[in-house]
Amino acid sequence: MKCFPYTPRKTQLKIADTVEKALSSRQHVLIDSPTGSGKTVAVLVPCVEYAVRTGKKILYLTKTNTQQQQVYKELKKIREKIEFTAMGIQGRANLCVLFKDFENANSEELAKLCRDRKKSTMKHTGTVKECNEIYLIDEDNSKILELSEGCPYFANLLSLNEEFEDYFLHNVCDITDVLAFADKHHICPYEFIKAHLRYADIIVAPYAYFFVKPIRKALLTWWNTTIENLVVILDEAHNLQDYCRELESASLSLYTVHAAMHEVEECNNPVLGNFISARDFLISIEHMVEECVKEFVKDDEDSFVPPDYLETYLLSNLKTDSTHLNAVIMDLLQAGEIYSEKKRMEGKLPRSYMRAVSNFLVAWFSIGGTEYTKIVSGGENPEIVAFCLDATIAALPLCSVHAGIHMSGTLSPLDEYRDSLGLDKNRTVFLELPSPFAPENLQIVYETTVTTRYEEIYAFPEIFDLIEHEIVRICNSIQRNIIVFFPSFKILQIFVNRGIENRIDKDVYVEAQGMNSIEMGKIIENFRDCSRPKVMLAVIGGRLSEGIDFPDKQLELIVIVGIPYPKPSARQKALQFYYDMKFRKGWEYAVQAPAARKMRQAIGRLIRNENDRGMTIILDKRAKQFSEYLEHLNQTDDVIADIKRFFGD
Repeated sequence: MKCFPYTPRKTQLKIADTVEKALSSRQHVLIDSPTGSGKTVAVLVPCVEYAVRTGKKILYLTKTNTQQQQVYKELKKIREKIEFTAMGIQGRANLCVLFKDFENANSEELAKLCRDRKKSTMKHTGTVKECNEIYLIDEDNSKILELSEGCPYFANLLSLNEEFEDYFLHNVCDITDVLAFADKHHICPYEFIKAHLRYADIIVAPYAYFFVKPIRKALLTWWNTTIENLVVILDEAHNLQDYCRELESASLSLYTVHAAMHEVEECNNPVLGNFISARDFLISIEHMVEECVKEFVKDDEDSFVPPDYLETYLLSNLKTDSTHLNAVIMDLLQAGEIYSEKKRMEGKLPRSYMRAVSNFLVAWFSIGGTEYTKIVSGGENPEIVAFCLDATIAALPLCSVHAGIHMSGTLSPLDEYRDSLGLDKNRTVFLELPSPFAPENLQIVYETTVTTRYEEIYAFPEIFDLIEHEIVRICNSIQRNIIVFFPSFKILQIFVNRGIENRIDKDVYVEAQGMNSIEMGKIIENFRDCSRPKVMLAVIGGRLSEGIDFPDKQLELIVIVGIPYPKPSARQKALQFYYDMKFRKGWEYAVQAPAARKMRQAIGRLIRNENDRGMTIILDKRAKQFSEYLEHLNQTDDVIADIKRFFGD
């Protein structure tokens, strides 16, 4: 381990040694190591050394683009010890300069537009002179004037002098570096990265570049490698099961049906299957969704749909058979393709909701077996969903890689993670590490006087009075920054409506559902101001409970209101039943494991380095069931006294 850029701690050496052995043995290693333990660099060092020595490629995956910054920072430090090339890539939507107006476009739609622009550019260019005849740059070099349907940024990339590229071919090239370089030379950052991926030993990318099949296939082509040659590192992997399930699920909302109706009018309402107009068919689907909601949904909750409900309804309503219904769906798909192509030829977003409706119906009718459940949900935009219960469907490519490193500060229970993703028991090793910080810096206690058990809080409304009293009592007992985490936005809103803010003697901020990133950034900035103590009311599992640091005095006390068990929805019940059937561990895998991870994520906001101190109070008597996941968990008989004793007040 000669390439450590810092003097490694014992926990880092343990991580590095475990990873090194896993690489040589072609294994997956699951690492649960608390935030602040230095696991990122401890994983990267043996992986970089192994890649340089063997020619294997390292694919470092993050769920969000912002998580990539720490990876680049560590790679640049390691690069001072050993030579290698690393590059970052993000989606076209984040990097494309030309299509910034298409904020909601998916990767396939942007790829079609981009492909057309590149073809047009290459048709009219071949030399720098020809490029400048089509794309003129004004005298101060600050604005590109587009004179054709091509892409001026791609044209400039074609004429780029190779001497500008040397830095990126022998260094750690993060997205910020590429964007600055691209802006200076008026080139396309996305195409620049694509053109140079083949030189990289390490690529840092979002999850989609591995788990979405067409995108993975493209990446391997650009990189000139195979999946068997990859070492995959999954950062913040504790949510990977949910990501994989959502990736393989399919949904159809009334909004999509109505949007398809508007497209039909633009297409002169074509006849489908030689017997029904497209509008009448979509009206039947609209009525089907509405009837489904009316018959099965209670109180805007989701509910199960009989597997053959949709097909039976449409066959009866249209007075036809399965063969003719399939012909209607295929004709609608073709109409959608024609509509999409027309939009593409006009230089517009090649989207078709007719195509979306038909693709959903094809998926819905083809889905069978125990890996999926079919549900309907109400609300302002009702939808029907074919929900994937089996995360192994999307995670299957992990079985083909040379080795995999899965890490998070809250990955445990590791057996649930391994089984949910279908990792081979014989190829998977576990590594669970304790916090590297002094245990006396963190105290976790739970109260036994209250609970948010779903059945109890609605059967006995006075429980809300008890919970509110306890929250207010705790918040007013200490002059420190406090976050109160509620189990859901619905429960949070109940307390806001009761006026809890008015009873707390501090400035109170509330995480609102649907709050955009700018609004969220403002309340975080205000909360972090330590000039006087503040209270934040937030939702566990939301943005404030994951990925945001509150060092030192910015956060010293956390209150978790209840155990964040998943809501007993139709999809949750189906998932628990599925795990019961497959592993005989429905409760442990579908209910207890995600609740434990959410609590550990929230508690992790408190201690980010060796100087931080903090306390967590769980307001639920059921917390004692999680003692194996929460170190140093104790019952409190006098929470205020314990708070004052811990902080020395």
